[in-house]
Amino acid sequence: MGVSPDGKGSVGTSMDLDDDDDDIFDEPFNVGEIGEEYLKSFCRQTAVAFFNQYGLISHQLNSYNDFIKYGLQKTFDSLGEFEIQPGYDPSKKGDGDWRHAKVKFGKVSLERPTFWAVSGGTELNMLPRHARLQNMTYAAKMKVEVELKVYTKKIVKSDKFKTGREEIREEEIVYEDKREISIGRLPVMVKSDLCWMSEVEKADCDFDHGGYFLIKGAEKAYTGRRKCDNRDDFRNKRFELASELLERELKVHINHARRRMDKALQRDLYQDRTIRPIEHYLDGTIVTNGLSRAFSTGAWSHSYKKMERISGVVANLGRANPLQTMVDLRKTRQQVQYTGKVGDARYPHPSHWGKVCFLSTPDGENCGLVKNLATTGLVSTNIVESIVDKLFDSGMEELVNDTSSSLDGKDKIFLNGEWVGVCEDSLSFAAEVRRKRRMTELPHQVEIKRDEHKGEVRIFTDAGRILRPLLVVKNLSKIKAFKAEKNFTFQSLLDKGIIELIGTEEEEDCRNAWGIKYLLADVKEKESVKYTHCELDMSFLLGLSCGIIPFANHDHARRVLYQAQKHSQQAIGFSTTNPNIRVDTLSHQMYYPQRPLFRTMTSDCLGKPGYPLGQNGLEPKPELYNGQIAIVAVNVHLGYNQEDSLVMNRASLERGMFRSEHVRSYKAEVDNQEMSDKKRKLEDIVNFGKIQSKIGRVDSLDDDGFPYVGASLQSGDIVIGRCAESEPDNSKTDANVAERRLDHSIKLKHTERGMVQKVVLSSNDEGKNFAVVSLRQVRSPCLGDKFSSMHGQKGVLGFLESQENFPFTTQGIVPDIVINPHAFPTRQTPGQLLEAALGKGIACGGSLKYATPFSTLSVDAITEQLHRAGFSRWGHERVYNGRTGEMVRSLIFMGPTFYQRLIHMAEDKVKFRNTGPVHPLTRQPVADRKRFGGIKFGEMERDCLIAHGASANLHERLFTLSDSSHMHVCKKCENAANVIERTVAGGRKIRGPYCRYCQSVDDIRRVNVPYGAKLLCQELFSMGISMKFETEDC
Repeated sequence: MGVSPDGKGSVGTSMDLDDDDDDIFDEPFNVGEIGEEYLKSFCRQTAVAFFNQYGLISHQLNSYNDFIKYGLQKTFDSLGEFEIQPGYDPSKKGDGDWRHAKVKFGKVSLERPTFWAVSGGTELNMLPRHARLQNMTYAAKMKVEVELKVYTKKIVKSDKFKTGREEIREEEIVYEDKREISIGRLPVMVKSDLCWMSEVEKADCDFDHGGYFLIKGAEKAYTGRRKCDNRDDFRNKRFELASELLERELKVHINHARRRMDKALQRDLYQDRTIRPIEHYLDGTIVTNGLSRAFSTGAWSHSYKKMERISGVVANLGRANPLQTMVDLRKTRQQVQYTGKVGDARYPHPSHWGKVCFLSTPDGENCGLVKNLATTGLVSTNIVESIVDKLFDSGMEELVNDTSSSLDGKDKIFLNGEWVGVCEDSLSFAAEVRRKRRMTELPHQVEIKRDEHKGEVRIFTDAGRILRPLLVVKNLSKIKAFKAEKNFTFQSLLDKGIIELIGTEEEEDCRNAWGIKYLLADVKEKESVKYTHCELDMSFLLGLSCGIIPFANHDHARRVLYQAQKHSQQAIGFSTTNPNIRVDTLSHQMYYPQRPLFRTMTSDCLGKPGYPLGQNGLEPKPELYNGQIAIVAVNVHLGYNQEDSLVMNRASLERGMFRSEHVRSYKAEVDNQEMSDKKRKLEDIVNFGKIQSKIGRVDSLDDDGFPYVGASLQSGDIVIGRCAESEPDNSKTDANVAERRLDHSIKLKHTERGMVQKVVLSSNDEGKNFAVVSLRQVRSPCLGDKFSSMHGQKGVLGFLESQENFPFTTQGIVPDIVINPHAFPTRQTPGQLLEAALGKGIACGGSLKYATPFSTLSVDAITEQLHRAGFSRWGHERVYNGRTGEMVRSLIFMGPTFYQRLIHMAEDKVKFRNTGPVHPLTRQPVADRKRFGGIKFGEMERDCLIAHGASANLHERLFTLSDSSHMHVCKKCENAANVIERTVAGGRKIRGPYCRYCQSVDDIRRVNVPYGAKLLCQELFSMGISMKFETEDC
């Protein structure tokens, strides 16, 4: 950061650099003697050790663990002891004195999640899968010691000389109670210290790393909030995660429960009332329901505005593929008052370097406000132990509270914003504190900043700071001891001082080399190394979804953004390894997912070591990539791949390429009659069962109301049968019992179909029985399905060509996909061409495999590898026309490319209708596709038909096929005439149009108008506004 790409170390004047001689490595040849290759290998092993120790979601787990360990008790302690005054109602005072009460919270304890089993009558351990299947909240019972004292105030005489008063009031305790009571349930984060899954050897899903909550069966995750004073600079920002957010929200609901307790206890303080046990007054459901509501709605209490709530704190966890799940857990959101015009808050800031990804951000109103943590970004936790004594040992002088001591020439020392001391030589003091941190005398997450301009040294130990690991150049000579040890830990590197966790402020005092080659550039020129720290790899500056894109530094940033933020999170992969115990509403799974041929530093370091077939003994993390490798030719094929369309090989699809499974679950619930104590009407008691339904077909249902596994259901079939009996009618016989049943069944909507995969029945301890029926569809790619490469080159399938008609190479290779060459120049994505060329060389046995951003192979290295394999240096191939067998004159670029099938499929979007339901008010077709609604025909479509001159078609579309109607208009007064029933001469009644203004039936014309226009006329008339209509006879 702040250095020039040529490695000379030129530094901007705005940076406050530490000129301590100890931080500049003055022996350049020692760095060179270690060797560039070993240093690069060491950086890779260090990154592997970092992810093994911290993982990708440690910030979520650490923050929650810190809350249950320290923050929960701190929340109750902050409430203190509160006094409850009597009601002072003279009519209820009685004979004695007024009674007062004091309540104080003590020690808090948490139990692990359990649930009540109705059948056995016992409590069982609740696992996350129970909460998912039974629509329960994965929560732990929270107990707290409560001390209640009821006393009266007696007036006694005292020695005025000692107390200053003749009479004082003493408390005489009349009732005292201290017990542990339940105060609610606290949602438990999966894989935290309070979760049962933290102790098991094998988790339910290999891709599930925890870090989320289960609220009523739905998976919810925190979005880290960046709270700050200066919204641009990261130095002033702190991340609010589970610890801070739960502490604030819990305090709100405890205060609510306390106020309710005050009112209830106040009534029993009169002499004629009896004091009951404390659990009678303290309602724990207030805390339970309040936390559950906050998680369900996402509205959280404001940090300093009591009456406001913040939205977007909690969001549903995406499960399209494991990468989307991981990205959702690493999202951050900047807190702003209004998402409209927020100035520079959306723009990247220099302090974001290495902390958050400077590329991936959503489009729309959240652009620039929602970001993702960088790959090695680590959020600090609160350091409990005091470090003030260590600061005194490092040269800090005590702050004397007088006016005679001179502070001239001394620098101030701040600890978490609090002035704790001064020092004469801030340079040596900061160097000594860093030395103690590297020698493990201070915690590794302590951050030190020396501000020479302001004469300050700022030290931070608080939670919410973003740290990242950097190599300490001064101590690189110590890595010789790790040459023999292959499986070293990241903690051992921290203890030896080889690696440091650097924060935003301290990074301003560092000179960072962008990589090992920049660090060794001065060594080759016999100059001293001017760097203090070195990056592990430049790709770690990006977020997780950006760092795995091959040759990302060669692509236009917009295309990288498309892939990282949209396509990678919509790609169909293998989302979970436990589909049998999950009932997601919608899930997709690819039949034959593959890993790409190329490698990246991020995927390698997150993978598994000890893989004999992998390069450097590492198996890349497979779930980060969701797609398949296809042979892609850049060519024009019969004009069917214009405008980003793709032409695919029909034979490849028949062999299973991009084939996926689409599973949709339908859910229903009824009340559990065994647990319900309420007496209800007969028609309100709904049960699962099969009846002859009038709304759909029940051919595939069994008597219990559920379809059998393997049944084929089509649109309009009943998928879950539910019914309730109405009140008996004495006039009907028992043979008509079936007619008395009320139908509450769930029907498959328009275009929905599938085979029954599984039927799940469950119940929870809240008195509900649940049923879930999952339908499976096997989907091969069809026309209109959306695909994308890893470079933002999205397109839909435009034509399925037979294999024999495709062009083929001299080796007989036929492409799977043909993409139009016009997709590359304007999109500026040469990275896809480089990926295909590199993949071609790897498939032929090449050893060069890495496509890591910012440290990719050179074009010469890729072309040379292709040439050694016997191909053209530039990836071109001679092909022959599949239809005629003639040789094609021009050379075609062809190579293996990683392609993703996205969740947007034509079958889910196809919409058709002839006649169907209409809206009861406007009489226009309803809008919802699942309700067999109409196709929207907007203003832009209208403009197209006007431009074509197709007026008859336009009239048919907007009038005849929509809401055609008619009305009557009086030509004389130009007002609307009503159709009424009136009496004519002779007492005969007739019904017809009649003008109430003219009181005549003459000159009334019948006109055809849309019903919407007629409705508007009627609504205006109800407001006292009459519309005039000019008519002409035709």
